[in-house]
Amino acid sequence: MQFQKVVSICFKKGINAENKWSSKWWKIERKMARKAKKERKAREDRDNMLRHTLAQRMAAEEKKRVDENEKLRKLLMKKPKPREEKFKLL
Repeated sequence: MQFQKVVSICFKKGINAENKWSSKWWKIERKMARKAKKERKAREDRDNMLRHTLAQRMAAEEKKRVDENEKLRKLLMKKPKPREEKFKLL
């Protein structure tokens, strides 16, 4: 019985879900939620890009280090020429 009274009062005043969702406050809240979601997405994209560039930079440094070590290794493995051996003996 009490529920029926609440329903009839809401009906008389025009209070229902449609009015609630079409009010300005709900529109503003939806806009703010969309804006926050968009900003969060942009921040995540920026963080992913920075993380990716950092990984690329670190990989480039590692490759440079490996290349230098490879050059040294090749030089050390190479057999010296006979004239270089004579020079070293003197």
